[in-house]
Amino acid sequence: MISVNGSEIADHFSSLEEMLTELGFQRAGIAVAKNGELVHRSDWPSTVVCDGDSFDVLTASAGG
Repeated sequence: MISVNGSEIADHFSSLEEMLTELGFQRAGIAVAKNGELVHRSDWPSTVVCDGDSFDVLTASAGG
C-alpha cells in the first residue's frame, strides 16, 4: 500500500508519472512530494513507487 494525500491505495504503479496519470492528476499546476521530499517534474518518469511510500500532490490555486 502507498499513501496519496492521506488516502491508502494499492501499490501497482511502476513510476510516479504512471501513478499521477492513472489517478487522474493533471501535470499542469501540481507539485509532488515523495516521503516529504519534493520530486522535480523531470524526475517523475524515473521515480519508482514502492510499497510504504507516501505522496503529497499539491495543486496550485489562484486567490487573493
